[in-house]
Amino acid sequence: MNHTAVVANLSIYSPANDYLKTNYLNVTFLLGETNSDYTNLLMNQVEGVFGSSLWLIDYLMYGMSLNITRFNLIQGTTFGYTGWVPVPTGNMQPYVRAPLYGQIVVADVIGHNPQVQILPIDLGPELWKFSAYGVYESSKLNKYVLINLDEWNSTTRYPRPNQVVTLNFPSGVKAAKVQRLVGAGASADSDITWGGLSWNNTHGRLAQSGRPHNEVLRVSKGIAKLIIYDIPT
Repeated sequence: MNHTAVVANLSIYSPANDYLKTNYLNVTFLLGETNSDYTNLLMNQVEGVFGSSLWLIDYLMYGMSLNITRFNLIQGTTFGYTGWVPVPTGNMQPYVRAPLYGQIVVADVIGHNPQVQILPIDLGPELWKFSAYGVYESSKLNKYVLINLDEWNSTTRYPRPNQVVTLNFPSGVKAAKVQRLVGAGASADSDITWGGLSWNNTHGRLAQSGRPHNEVLRVSKGIAKLIIYDIPT
């Protein structure tokens, strides 16, 4: 849950990617085997929790802003960072893990438009624990992605604080839909929802449950203020 580390780890690929863009326009750049670690460290309490899903969103979004066109995420039945376990392992029946929500969020953000561009946004020094991105479709701003990386847990001895983010919108926009990824805290491994929905393993397949829940953010003169709590995006 450290945006500076995400930037440092992915920026090392920029020279190779720039070389391809200059010399081989028809060759795309992808990361063929990647995730929060390249080995199975069995650290479920770190890699298989809500904070890991936030890290994954930031990792994928920043990578896309560098024109990395595909990420093949390492998955394994005993890997802490895997999105789901489709078969019984040890004493556990098949189940969904927290990192899956990071994958679902990014898939929803990208959508089906092939002309998607990602641009990192600097929210200023006061929100240094935030990571933010503008999502453009056919060169027009379509979405914002805001990731609050300020760690908070249900056992933390102070109330979850609020943060207010000021967002700019194109002329003519009067309202925006807000969809939140919500968990009890960075170490939570269950009871996570994305826009009111959750996923579980039913009869060997991913099943969706819950009801869609979105908020409406009013925009006035091209500006809106969004309240975000520590940990949820």
